[in-house]
Amino acid sequence: MSPPEDSNIRILPGNSPVAIILAIAILIGAIAKLIQVLVPVMIIKDKEKSKYSNTSKD
Repeated sequence: MSPPEDSNIRILPGNSPVAIILAIAILIGAIAKLIQVLVPVMIIKDKEKSKYSNTSKD
């Protein structure tokens, strides 16, 4: 089998170590993006919740 002439990587179905490493890298990247989006939203909601709870405690 000769090496591919173009620079595309072809991953065949199966338990290829390259496919597993690539899938893990994509999964880690997706989780990092999800955390990057969700953490600021959670902080803003927590600040709003604490703002309302501090004003009602008189």
